Amino acid sequence: MLDEEVIVKHSKNGNERLLIINALLMVFVPMFFLGGNNDISIGLFIAMGIIAPINVANYARTWVEANAHTLRNYIIALLPYFAVLAFTILGLCNPVLKTVLSGSGEYFAIDTSGAGSFVSASINSLQPITLDLVTISAVAYALSIFFITDSRYIIRRIFFYCVSAVAVWTVFGLIYELILDIFGRENLPNFGPGAFFTFPHKSHWSAFSIAWLGAGLTNAIYSAQRFRLKSFSLSLRSLSLLSCAIILWGICYCGTPLERSIAYVLCLFGFFVLVLDTVPTRKNMDRHWMSKYSQSLHKITPRFYVPCAVYTLLALSFAFMLFHTCAKSLDNPNEMLLVNSSDESAITLVQKHSLVNDCLCLVKERPMFGWGAASFPNVFAFKQGGDLGDSVWITPHSDFLCKLVEYGFAGLALSMLMPMFFFFRWLFKCDFSASGAMIFLTCLSLLVMSVLSDPFQCIAAYASFWTLLISAFRWDSATVR
Repeated sequence: MLDEEVIVKHSKNGNERLLIINALLMVFVPMFFLGGNNDISIGLFIAMGIIAPINVANYARTWVEANAHTLRNYIIALLPYFAVLAFTILGLCNPVLKTVLSGSGEYFAIDTSGAGSFVSASINSLQPITLDLVTISAVAYALSIFFITDSRYIIRRIFFYCVSAVAVWTVFGLIYELILDIFGRENLPNFGPGAFFTFPHKSHWSAFSIAWLGAGLTNAIYSAQRFRLKSFSLSLRSLSLLSCAIILWGICYCGTPLERSIAYVLCLFGFFVLVLDTVPTRKNMDRHWMSKYSQSLHKITPRFYVPCAVYTLLALSFAFMLFHTCAKSLDNPNEMLLVNSSDESAITLVQKHSLVNDCLCLVKERPMFGWGAASFPNVFAFKQGGDLGDSVWITPHSDFLCKLVEYGFAGLALSMLMPMFFFFRWLFKCDFSASGAMIFLTCLSLLVMSVLSDPFQCIAAYASFWTLLISAFRWDSATVR
């Protein structure tokens, strides 16, 4: 190999190594710091997001085989999110939350007289911009996966590191929950009965875990089956499945019936694919490099029986757990999959229904551009029904409704523009794989959760979703497989 080729190859490897480090930081930092829901982690998250465009620019400049328009396409993909940020800034120039003097008191009131297309009902002008910068950082980092690497092995490595870390963190969390149960929550530091370890909300931890449960199952499906016990126990498939089992344990402990059902669906699909992968057919034996050792089908076939039987049993077990969870929850009029009636700190089904109705009233008033970023708690207080009490509602417990209230249909369309373009690009290529389908199913599950709950209020879950979504688009179009 020429010296010039060694230098160039080392340059690309450097970009990919920095990409892996960037991915781990974007996931780990929010996970360690309250799921990302504090000022320190938000600041760090935005700062780490700056690494991605620098890495893409360096990759486009130094890697000779990079597309000539890599940096241009990367910036174009980010433009919709900068447009949303511009809408937010324009809205801050036109605040609709006014102070009104009444007697000896001072009160807030919404004044939409003369309001233009872009408004803001946020009290703090910094918070709306910060939230948009969080989105830009998450998307910029995720897009760097698509533009820098062209190898499934790099994506698999990111998945493996993240899944392993989440599994370890789950173990720590479950141990700490056991300690809290023994010594009492009032005697040890914690975030209350609705929290899990470093996450203030169990539902946010469940959403975060579901993302990496899907990634772990993707690695298991993608990795080759090892038929000797010693080889299997040290294989990537075995380690991935072990991590998935630990993560699933945490989801079952923290999750609502809906979140547990989604986790069972992912596991059911994953093990169904593993069953198909180990059915003793000649095609499977060729794929697993078995037929080259013997020409006798009868000598090879028995090796497939044990893993195929185990995967079949596990798939049937998850099917049963899914059916049992859905039947039990749907039979409870206070749950209907959407809430966990056994959790005293959780929202009730009646409250969720009232939230939806009140939010739709807000959407009808400003359907196109909404009330401005980070404005929901303020503007909702003026529409809040008496059945929701006097306390302030920070979120409508639906990311979809929150997006419509704050950004309107225009903001929602801009947010979906780039993912839809990549989706149709992937669809028209007609190059699909079972492991790629696993990633897409995980992303679809998180999107369903975002309509019925608020997983993306947690930065850790939000960054994980973007990681998986953009990785899915690169996975089936990667050159190195």
